[in-house]
Amino acid sequence: MGIIIEAAGRYYSVDEEIRPAATGRVLVHNHVKPAQRSGTRGFRCWEADPEPKYVACGCGWRPELGTHHRVESPRTSPWGARRSTAPGRS
Repeated sequence: MGIIIEAAGRYYSVDEEIRPAATGRVLVHNHVKPAQRSGTRGFRCWEADPEPKYVACGCGWRPELGTHHRVESPRTSPWGARRSTAPGRS
């Protein structure tokens, strides 16, 4: 599988070793529950320039890579558990 390019950075491919982010950049993953490899169960990670939409993440995914971030999403909590938007539900 090749490397996928997207506007915010470069997605790691399934067969590529994930490394700590380069100086001045951040390692980011999406809202999907983290997996060891990018591309598993919809999980994606990439290296990007810091942006407000990337928030520090404390999920414990790959601690050997150091601090990483996730995409902030107002509709999901960390790891994909949807927050209810229905009245009277939490």
